[in-house]
Amino acid sequence: MSSYNILTTFAGLHLKKKLMYAGSLNLMALNIALIIFVEVDDNFRLLCICNALFWIANLVYNHFSKNVDHPYVAMTIYGLLSIFVHAYLKGGFYSSYMFWLPLMSLGMSIFLNKFYAILCIVFSTITYTLFLYLQLSGKADFQEELKQVPPLLDYINFMSVLVMLCLIHYFFFTKENLDLIWKRESEMKVGDLQSKLSQKETEVEKMRTNMAQDFHDEMGNKLASISILTQSLDLKLRQELSRTSVEEFKILEIIHQTVLEVYDGTKDFIWSVDHRSDYLLELFIYVREFGERFFNNLEINFKSEYNADTSIPYRLPPLCGRQLILVCKEIMTNAAKHSKCQEFTLKIDVASDTLRIIFSDNGTGFDQNYIKRRNGLRNIEERSISFCKNFSMESSPSGTRYSLFLDIISSETTHIG
Repeated sequence: MSSYNILTTFAGLHLKKKLMYAGSLNLMALNIALIIFVEVDDNFRLLCICNALFWIANLVYNHFSKNVDHPYVAMTIYGLLSIFVHAYLKGGFYSSYMFWLPLMSLGMSIFLNKFYAILCIVFSTITYTLFLYLQLSGKADFQEELKQVPPLLDYINFMSVLVMLCLIHYFFFTKENLDLIWKRESEMKVGDLQSKLSQKETEVEKMRTNMAQDFHDEMGNKLASISILTQSLDLKLRQELSRTSVEEFKILEIIHQTVLEVYDGTKDFIWSVDHRSDYLLELFIYVREFGERFFNNLEINFKSEYNADTSIPYRLPPLCGRQLILVCKEIMTNAAKHSKCQEFTLKIDVASDTLRIIFSDNGTGFDQNYIKRRNGLRNIEERSISFCKNFSMESSPSGTRYSLFLDIISSETTHIG
């Protein structure tokens, strides 16, 4: 069993059981002492015998009970009734037994719950009020009964109350110490878990960086080699035009374009595998550079805004960058092909750990009622909904606007490493 489980078990179940053992033994000793050493009437002696038997039974019940609170409940109910009868027979509210009432309230509030503490307080109030009424109305003369109480009975009772008070005091501070130990143990475990989690995150980041580098070296270099070989083959074939058909040149051109497209796609994938793609600023820079290259060849004015604190490395969910890149490229491609726009804007805002990415153009727009007929727009919507917490698309004759909302999982205080 771990130290955490040992502490919580001892601080909870075992501590209560120990107090119940000690309390039951103390009350058994009290009643046995009254039976042996104090000369009392038969009714009171019979009551003490019943009490002793009950505390023996409660001690056994406490030993075998799986729920440690049940013996406390039994002790509370029987104890209150027993105190009432004892006090009524031996002096009413003058009786030394009345000291047990606030003591029981204290014990219940510390070791059980507030309900039973309040029950003890309410019962004590009713008992005092009833005894006062009986005294004032002349229906009982507790002062006269008190004169007949043997001094040894009060002495034994006071000593038992004192022992019980010491037990509650001892177990209360034991409980406090155990709570402190448990708290320190918990803090140490949380610290260890955070340290291990940080180490694991660092290991994962290194692994992702290594994967990106390895993939780039293997796949990127091979694709570049294929591209170079096709170009070389194209040159050789052009030198032998008499033996080369137009169809063969077209096949070579298709191979070359396909390799370039695959290579371009692998660059996005390699970037998304690297752990740095999880950071918002890195994403913005990557998309901005793509947008500048893409729209520069199309004579479309490209603008970008980053409205967030650049000193805070806002972080996105892992591998979310890959999906965002695909959506960004699809939106830009659609704007270039269909919108007839002269200006395209990318804007990123951060507010209350929520990221908002806005794409807008000043093109001719489209009819949203027919959006499902165009695969590009349908793909943008479906892909965005899969990883965004909210997505909206608005279009009018004056332009189109896409808004993507995502949660930022952390805004660490350290800079991007």
